[in-house]
Amino acid sequence: MEEGSDGSGNDGMELGGGSNESWNVVKGGKAKRKRKNNRGQRGLGIASEETDSEQAREDEEEHKVISRLEQEGTSFGEWNPVHLTKAINKQVGDVKSARVLHNGALLIFCRDSAQLGRAIRVDKIEGKKVVVTLARKGGGITRGVIFGVPLSVSIDQIIENVKGAKVREAKRLKTTCEGEKCDSLSVLVTFDEERLPERVHIGYMSYGVRLYVPRPLRCFKCQKYGHVAAVCKGRQRCGKCAGEHEYGKCEIGAKIKCCNCGGEHTSAYRGCEVSKRAAEVQQMKTLHGITYAEAARRVRVQATESNARTTERQEVRAHEGCKRIKEDTMVVGKRDFILFMVEVVNCTAQTDKKTEKIKIIVRAAEKYLGLEAVGWEEVEDLLKRGGSSSQNPSQQSSVWDGGSSWS
Repeated sequence: MEEGSDGSGNDGMELGGGSNESWNVVKGGKAKRKRKNNRGQRGLGIASEETDSEQAREDEEEHKVISRLEQEGTSFGEWNPVHLTKAINKQVGDVKSARVLHNGALLIFCRDSAQLGRAIRVDKIEGKKVVVTLARKGGGITRGVIFGVPLSVSIDQIIENVKGAKVREAKRLKTTCEGEKCDSLSVLVTFDEERLPERVHIGYMSYGVRLYVPRPLRCFKCQKYGHVAAVCKGRQRCGKCAGEHEYGKCEIGAKIKCCNCGGEHTSAYRGCEVSKRAAEVQQMKTLHGITYAEAARRVRVQATESNARTTERQEVRAHEGCKRIKEDTMVVGKRDFILFMVEVVNCTAQTDKKTEKIKIIVRAAEKYLGLEAVGWEEVEDLLKRGGSSSQNPSQQSSVWDGGSSWS
């Protein structure tokens, strides 16, 4: 803890050392035994002081709450600290301290359990709806979504009747119905558990639980992901046209443009590639319980490795294609090609049989083009496959009608 590191051991030492002068009036073995016994008492006294200090620190850990603004994308860092302090004092009392977290939530250090109880019951600050949860050392809180809970089941009934895990709070998620926001059958549940339960029961009904992955934070100032405007050090950008001004103050005729990818859509468009990548980072962060920066690094590494594998596969396919082209390609000189054509024309003109014409072509190819001898079975197979792929049925019949059998 930043607060409460008071050096309790020194206090204990001062209490024990202040009675050293009393040992001088006692002599002999009894003095030694008494000194030894008193040294043990002094040690116990120090231990007691340390224990009290540790207990105080534990109590302090238990007296912390986290208050989050219910409206998405808002942060306590944007509030006037004087007005915020007055509001907290009015509803909770004179708390020990408070600070704004990186995600825009407010961490409040209460002085005792009475203040803690009042802080937990706060649902609005300065007219803004808030969600307050306990902040405990070492975690112990998981969030999951259960699906298919009828709208007739109230939130209080869910909290009171869930079996299989201890529920701290619950909230129905919203969906869009005919252009308006309305309650869905999905419920976000905060469990007071180290691990997320696989299933819970409400009455006799069993419901599966899935890990809740919140939407990635998008800054309303610079429009980038991973932080909020309260801690942003970037330039002001419009989420509609990408101009360097506040949202909506676009010039007349300004085109819609994304700040992050340059596409023809707003920065809030979920189909944006940058938005999709931010969602992957958020999922990585939630699944592994790591920081956003570490999650972003892991996603980049995975993307790099995936791109490398894709490039390697493309190179292999290109190499195999070139190899096939090379094997199926023949380089012939002009002279040889002319002699080949002359012999084919002269010799085929002397016969009307298709079989004899084909034999003439094959022999001329062996003689002038350097082709190895091709068996009739292979020639027949090639002709059949070529005919079936490039000729329609009527054309195929005209090719083979009246043809002699291969011999």
